[in-house]
Amino acid sequence: MSVSENARWVGTLGVDYARALAWDDTYIYVAIGQKPAVVIKLDPATMLEVARWTGAAGEDSARTLAWDGTYIYVGLLTAPGIVIQLDPATMLEVDRWTGAAGENYAYALAW
Repeated sequence: MSVSENARWVGTLGVDYARALAWDDTYIYVAIGQKPAVVIKLDPATMLEVARWTGAAGEDSARTLAWDGTYIYVGLLTAPGIVIQLDPATMLEVDRWTGAAGENYAYALAW
């Protein structure tokens, strides 16, 4: 794979605040901190968008990403905090964790 020095992805109007990146050995994932939250899947060879996940109302501000070898995890800056498990092949939600009262804001994830 070769990427030109000048290759870049620029969000469209309204796609602001790229907060985190993850890599799954094939694609780059970009967490967008907007309302609702967005995760964009990019082809690194072309830097073009391949797919995206968009949160529902109240699922705001994708703040952090992690990849465990199978799934992409998205931490949301919500109260209570939410971590969403995405299938990278379909960009659909597989599962989620929602914090209890006072367990707010998923600022970081690690695998």
